[in-house]
Amino acid sequence: CRAGELGGLMLDEVRLYDRFPHLVIRDNKFRSTKKRYQRKVPLLDQLIELGFPAFVERARAQGQERLFQDWTAPGGAKHDGSAAWSNSAVIRSFNQTLIPKALDGLLVEGARRAVTFHGFRGAFKTLLMMNKYGIQPNYVHEVVGHEKSNLDTRYIGEIPLAETYAAVRSCRYEGLVIPLPG
Repeated sequence: CRAGELGGLMLDEVRLYDRFPHLVIRDNKFRSTKKRYQRKVPLLDQLIELGFPAFVERARAQGQERLFQDWTAPGGAKHDGSAAWSNSAVIRSFNQTLIPKALDGLLVEGARRAVTFHGFRGAFKTLLMMNKYGIQPNYVHEVVGHEKSNLDTRYIGEIPLAETYAAVRSCRYEGLVIPLPG
């Protein structure tokens, strides 16, 4: 997801117990979506294994409206796009501290050092299209919210969640270590 899609994600848009666990990305009172495009993003098995359901349930038990209630964006609650959420303190901190720390010693000589939160979208898209998974480009575009070609839009339209979930749910970030609060 884009930073704005996550920053404004409401708890009722997190569908953990649906037949196909997913996030609903759509315009809401906290943010709009790119080109007003609504989509369903399947949750990866790995995210479930890392404890995402417990995180969501804690937020619900606290009566939060948004999943990341403490993530605030400059300029108030309603935003016309992701720019305000992307410039929030949490994203700036993520870009300036967590990423360099996580990648320290891992980047090869000459590798691009300006890694950002948004770069994870590109990494996820690359992961989905790797030979190991070989997911069809239309499925990838549906999940990440990129436009399909005009021909695909006309003849395919929206790809059902049952198909995208089956295609992407078992994709894994090998070697990714996310420190859990302890």
